[in-house]
Amino acid sequence: FVPGADEIEGNLCRLTEAADRLSIPLIATADDHEHGDPEISDDPDFEVTFPPHCMRGTPGARRVGSTRIETTLELGREPLDPGEIRTAFRAAWPRVLVLKNELDAFSNPNVDTLLAELGPSRHVVYGVALDFCVRRVVEELLARRVGEIVVLTDATRAIDAERGDALLEAWEAAGVELETTERFLGRLPQPAHRAHG
Repeated sequence: FVPGADEIEGNLCRLTEAADRLSIPLIATADDHEHGDPEISDDPDFEVTFPPHCMRGTPGARRVGSTRIETTLELGREPLDPGEIRTAFRAAWPRVLVLKNELDAFSNPNVDTLLAELGPSRHVVYGVALDFCVRRVVEELLARRVGEIVVLTDATRAIDAERGDALLEAWEAAGVELETTERFLGRLPQPAHRAHG
């Protein structure tokens, strides 16, 4: 359990609801572990190895609250032909679940193809844990120079709070925008309301 993760669940739900309301593409990741994965250890170092967690088919592998998106495209770890992803993505847009058995979401061989198909100019990153999975996503996006990166600071939590603060500071210096959920949602277009009467 990531310390403080329960405190951000409300913001995670608000972000999922906003994405649904505005049809914003949502790419979620989920650990999908089996015994024998290199990351899983009974004697973990909590840097590259961890105790059993998010084991396939167990309650611990489920996403929380409204982050349990109704997935319209699930990308397992088997490489798909880019044409398959393109067709599936167009038919399924915009709810994608990327399964991974390593910290790095980009270890899933389908992620680069997915991002090339989507072609986003802005990547909004949040979730847990800031100093592990979120870190890998942000650093890979920075390395790929694929557009604006926004990290929602009150929709993420680190296992090590000090390390998390240091990462946020370093990312901001590298050009990542740090934002709160409230301010970010306030910048999104609002659906038009019809007048009554």
